[in-house]
Formats: sequence, structure tokens, C-alpha cells
Amino acid sequence: MARMKNWMRQYIHIICIVILSLAVFLFLYGIHVIDVTNTDWLMAGGDLSQHYLGWQFFRFAPWQFQIGMMNTIAYPYSESVIFTDSIPLFSVMFKLFRGILPKEFQFFGLWGVFCFVLQGILAMRILGNYLQRKSEICLGTAFFLLTPIFIDRMYWHSALAAHFVILFAILLFIEEENQKTPVKSAVCWSIAGIFASAIHLYFLAMCAAVLAAFVVKKCLKKEWQTAAAGTAAYFLAAAAVIWILGGFSSGMDDGAPGLGYYSFNLNGFFQPCGWSSMMPEFSYYADGQSYEGFAYLGVGIFLLVFLAFCLRRMHRIRPSKTAAAALLVSAGLLFAALSNEISLGSHLLFRFDLPWWLEKLWSPFRSSGRLIWPVVYFIMIYAVCGIKNIRKKHLRSLLLFGCLTVQLIDFGPRLLEKHNEFRVEKSYRESVDTKPLDTICRDRQINHLIFMDKDRLSQDDLYTFSDFAWKREITINDFYFARNLRNPTNEVAGDFASHPQEDCIYLFGERDRMNLVSYDLHYYRVGVYYAGVKKAVDGMQEISAEDAADFSYIFTGENVDDGWDEAGVRYLAAGGCSYGPYLQLPEGNYTVIIRGENLTESYLESYSSGGGRVHEPKNLLVEDEIVQYDLILTEDVEDYEIKITNLSQNTMKISGIDLTIMR
Repeated sequence: MARMKNWMRQYIHIICIVILSLAVFLFLYGIHVIDVTNTDWLMAGGDLSQHYLGWQFFRFAPWQFQIGMMNTIAYPYSESVIFTDSIPLFSVMFKLFRGILPKEFQFFGLWGVFCFVLQGILAMRILGNYLQRKSEICLGTAFFLLTPIFIDRMYWHSALAAHFVILFAILLFIEEENQKTPVKSAVCWSIAGIFASAIHLYFLAMCAAVLAAFVVKKCLKKEWQTAAAGTAAYFLAAAAVIWILGGFSSGMDDGAPGLGYYSFNLNGFFQPCGWSSMMPEFSYYADGQSYEGFAYLGVGIFLLVFLAFCLRRMHRIRPSKTAAAALLVSAGLLFAALSNEISLGSHLLFRFDLPWWLEKLWSPFRSSGRLIWPVVYFIMIYAVCGIKNIRKKHLRSLLLFGCLTVQLIDFGPRLLEKHNEFRVEKSYRESVDTKPLDTICRDRQINHLIFMDKDRLSQDDLYTFSDFAWKREITINDFYFARNLRNPTNEVAGDFASHPQEDCIYLFGERDRMNLVSYDLHYYRVGVYYAGVKKAVDGMQEISAEDAADFSYIFTGENVDDGWDEAGVRYLAAGGCSYGPYLQLPEGNYTVIIRGENLTESYLESYSSGGGRVHEPKNLLVEDEIVQYDLILTEDVEDYEIKITNLSQNTMKISGIDLTIMR
């Protein structure tokens, strides 16, 4: 019994932290997300659906030597699970058990628990280096569990919610005295490199910055070998993990546009972005800064920072080597997060051009605002641990409790909003009725679903078709990836359809309907889409390619200036213009008929490529209620457009625009 009491006394604060971590998680997200067979909430759309579907396609893909690769989501190419942000660490681990897992299995609820518990434990360990009383450590840890940048990412960019990786790197930096030999340093930092690269590559850059602080501290002590061993181990371990996961073999673009747009704003620590009931909202220079540059600290932390600063000045405490190294690296991270476009509020202070080599190095981290996260945690450590300079123990705890209460009041409405968002269980509904595809699959063995142009699908429809495919272990040829594919997926899809196979379904979008005549396929409607197969399906109503190619422009209030749409009819005021429909048309001969009133006063333009290629109307007939002409295309066009301008002073009516293939 005495031994049990001693054990409880020694570890009670750890147990309390685990319970607190679980309590915060369950309050925010509920218990239903932990149900590994509950997948409906993951199919609500957005990035969360991308992560879940990426895991499912990876799950049924055959193992490859590079274990993170799959040939099921960009068939016939292999892509890495890294680029669906499907938490490679968990994806690989659970794929090992795919034979015994239920068919609809998700680990994202468990991932959330994992992140919250480690967030709490590592924060507790860090604070334990500065605070002595367990009550102070527990209160301080609560700030880290309620960090907005942490909670904000969970079940949005779930892999990026692994802030325990940042805290682990900070812990290694703070406890560098425990790494007195090169071997210990290499082991510790290789673990950091493995976790960072196996979860999300942005953590690789953040932890590398913290590693730089570790190296500075070791070099000040002239422990060169230990610093070199940690650095080499970190980057070698990270490179090995990225390679084995296929990160170097996926045919993805290295970088992406957006550097500067997704940066950190100089007001970012004070910009609540809906997270404060006390602070006003400030303006920002680019919309992307409101989420990728989000770094709000909270009023409770503001008070603690002010208190810590005053106490240090009062006691004339000089910065330690740890603080100096952290400050130096924080300045570097701040510069990287700001990018080459420095902004304050809505004002761009200045912009500087980057040399090509630096832009190439920086562009893979285009969401540079995220790089401010380690700085946020350094500030929080400084703020919470600043109370150690107060001599009265009970006053320290009272101040921490008071500031935590202020923090909860500040965050309260947003936390309650998050709680209400997840309180109600979501039910998944397909955005497209896939029963016709089911009928096709019952008629034959289907192995591949080919999107003729993935960009013709809405994101919800892409996810619906992808969900249909993985449940039947059918591959798809394109998906929504974290980076752009360099592979010519559309050209390959066209080649596949030109040489159709019986185990394939070829899916055409509404804007591809004119291309149906180019392929020797049997076509069936799937919502607003067309499914083509090599062999006719018994019992299904087939649509001829010629009939499908008959196009009627539906007016929806878009592509019109000085005009309006009402009950499917377009009206143009004097000088008004109608644009569209931006059709993809294969080479061939077409008839265009425009119906309406007052059309004799119209000015007609026929072109593609935004006016770069003019297609002269042939056999043009213009009457008050009809305009008709022939369109002769000697090559394929991507975005055929008809511009109609009302030259009269009266309202012009356009009741319909029809385009048919000449038969």
C-alpha cells in the first residue's frame, strides 16, 4: 500500500495531465469521432475528406518497396501518401493490419487523442524544467492544450495538428545538457527527424529551426561533435523516411505559387480571427494570412508576457544562453514566416525580389505563415515560466489560475462553437447518385475509374466518385493532391479512352460532352456526368454521343454584364454583354442557334482562348427572334465563347443558346 501511495504521489501530475488532455479533446470533438467505424463525419468535404480518402486508397494498394507509394489514386502512376496529407505515420502503421481491420476504418479520432495527450505530456515536461510545484505545471500545461494554432488545425489539416513534434524539438533544445555525447544527440534528433518527416514536411522546417538553436547552444559550449552529430542524424533520418515513403519519387511539383499570400502579418500575434471575445479584429494584407498566418496568443498569455517582462526587469535577470539562442532562432523564423512581402495590417510595408535559388528553396513552404508556430510556443514558455520569479508560491498559482480563466473567457465562444460543430453526428450523403455506376459494376469486373478531366468535377463530386471507387477497390487516375502533378494525367486518360478496356469506366464532365463522339464507347448518364464503357450494359438506357453533344446554355446569373437572368432567360440592358459558355469542343462542324427578341441589334463575337483565337461564323442568319450560324473548327478548342452585345437602347432578351453537331 505504501508503495502504491509513493507511486501515485510521484506520477499523479502525469495522470492529471492525461485526464486533462482527454477532457479537452472530448469536450471539443465528442466521443463519436473516436469510433473507428464512424466515417460519415470525415466525408463532409474539404481537406478532411482528402486525408481520409487518401488513406483508403493507400490501404488497398499493394505494398511497394517504397512503402508510402500507391498506384491506386493516380493510375497508372504511383504517388506517395505524403501528398494526400493522410498522416503517413498512422497510414503505414494501420496498413500493416489491413487484413483484420473493418472495411470502413478511420484512425483520425485516435490521431486526435494521440496529439492531445502528447501535447499535454510534452508541455508538462518542458515546464517542469522551470516550475517546481505540480499545481503550477498543470495550470501552465492547460495553456498549451488550449492553444488556438493547435486546436484550429485539428480536423482541418489534421496532420498539421501534431504540434507535439514542435514541443519535442523544443524539449531537446531546452534539455540539451542530457545530450552530452554525440551518440545521445544523434539518437534524440533522429527521432525528431523521423516524426517530423513521417507526419508533415512543414514540421521538418520548424524542427530544423529549433535544431539550429540547439546547435548554437552547443557551439557556445564548444561541444562541436555533439552539435554535428545531432544535425547529421536529424537530416539523414528525415531524408531516409521521406525516401522510403516515396516523397522523392512522386512526380509532384517541388513548389507552388502563393509565397507571400500565405505569410505571417506583423499583427498576427494580436489578430484573433474569430478566436477572441475581448480583442478587436484587425485587417490583414492578404486573405491567406487570416488562416496560414494565424498565431493568436490570447489575452491570458498577453498578461503573463507583460508580467514576466516586468519581473525580469525588476530582478534585473540577464538572458540565459538558452533564451539567447531561442531569441536568435525566433528572429529567423519570424523573417521566414513574413516571406519576401512584409505587411502590417492591410499595408504592404515593402517587398523584395528573391534570387532564383532562394525562391526555389522557399517555395515548397509557400504557406510560410506556419513557420511562426515555434515562436508562439517559445513566447508561451517565456510567459508561463515567468512567474517563477515570484517568491510567494500561492501567489504564483493564483496568477496562473487567473490568467488561465481570462484565457478561457477570451476563447470561450470559439471553443463552444467548436464543441457545437462536433456535437451532432454527421451523416454522409453523396453529391451524385452513383447507382448507375453500381449497375455497370454488377454487369462486369471494373478495376479502373478514369476521370477524363478531374478539374471538370466539383470537389464534392470528386470525393463522391472517389468514395465509390475505393469501396470497390477500383483505382482512379487523378485526385486532389497537396502539390500539382507533373504527370500528363489528361493526355493519358484520352489515350486510355481511345483504346478502351472492358475493366474501365471513363467519366466525362458536362463540359466534355462534345468530346464523346471522339471515342468508341457506350454512354450512360450519371447525374450530370457521362460514364463511357467499351461494352454495352444490359438493362440501362444508353445515350448516343451525338444526342449528348446537343448543348443548351443554361443561364444561372453568371457571365453577364449590365444584364440579369430570370426564369432561365437572359436580359441585356443597353450596352449589356453576355459571355460563355466556355465549351471544350473537338475538331468538327457545329450549328449555333440563338433565340430571343431584339436580336437584330446584337453584335456577335465568336472566339476561344479569351479572344486570342477568333472563329468566324459561317452562313450567318440574323433576325429579330433568331441568330443562326455554322461553326467550323479545324482543331480542338478548350474554351469556346459566344459574346453577345446589345447595341440598342432597348432591353434584349436571350431565351436560349443551342449548339449541335452537324450530322
